[in-house]
Amino acid sequence: MQTLSISVAAIDRSFNLERSTEQNRATREQLLDVHDRLRTTRGRRQASKAIMFANGLADNPGESKSRVVAFELGFPPPELQRRHVNPRGGSYYTDLEWPEFHTIGEFDGLGKYFKEEYLGRKTPGEAMHEEKVREDHLRAEGNAFARWEPRDIGDPARLQKILLGVGLPIVR
Repeated sequence: MQTLSISVAAIDRSFNLERSTEQNRATREQLLDVHDRLRTTRGRRQASKAIMFANGLADNPGESKSRVVAFELGFPPPELQRRHVNPRGGSYYTDLEWPEFHTIGEFDGLGKYFKEEYLGRKTPGEAMHEEKVREDHLRAEGNAFARWEPRDIGDPARLQKILLGVGLPIVR
């Protein structure tokens, strides 16, 4: 599971036109072409699985890894970066969402609330308040809301407990 999640995170980044640089950008077709030319069979199945699983929609490696762990645990595939209208203007985008189950999943580390690159001109308290208001708006749409952090995706049983706790079913 660990190897697949790391591979998917790297490939997701290379597929993401906003997050990748020209030097590390690739398409699925390019990766499959290189994959098909490999002479060794070691790791081919895992590499193929990672290439096909990646979609480039994850905003960060934690979201990619979360999606892989949730998949490996048997949860349904989520939509990534699903748009919601902010009643105060603008839009919200969810990390992982299962619309048919009215469930939103958010992966956040502490950096979101403390690193200057994420805060901009906001204080940590303002960032936390803004996130609370966002969550309230998304819950008001009838969604269950699950949050997890890096240690939760490192221990699949923890993520499973979180997702089952908000009513997301295991489907396979």
